[in-house]
Amino acid sequence: MSGAEDEEQRAAVRGRALGAGDASPDEGVEADLPIIDERAVEQLTKGLISHYLPDLQRSKSALQELTQNQVVLLETLEQEITKFKECNSILDINALVSTINVSINPY
Repeated sequence: MSGAEDEEQRAAVRGRALGAGDASPDEGVEADLPIIDERAVEQLTKGLISHYLPDLQRSKSALQELTQNQVVLLETLEQEITKFKECNSILDINALVSTINVSINPY
């Protein structure tokens, strides 16, 4: 069959639904697949891993360092917030004492 005839046949098939006697579109797909050499797959896999693994390990290490730095930063921020709360409490106490002193000694 020529390329034009093959294309015409595909166009005709697209225009109608498959009937009970028609072959499944997936039929014969396994026969069309090339035989894959397991050794080749293993070598390709090892090559791919050896190519990407160092970068992935560096990225993982950098992310772990960033995560640890974030934890330290959060702890520091919590300590600073506590200090500000204490300062505000001291200011509130000083204002209260001043109010009491004015109330006790109006002159």
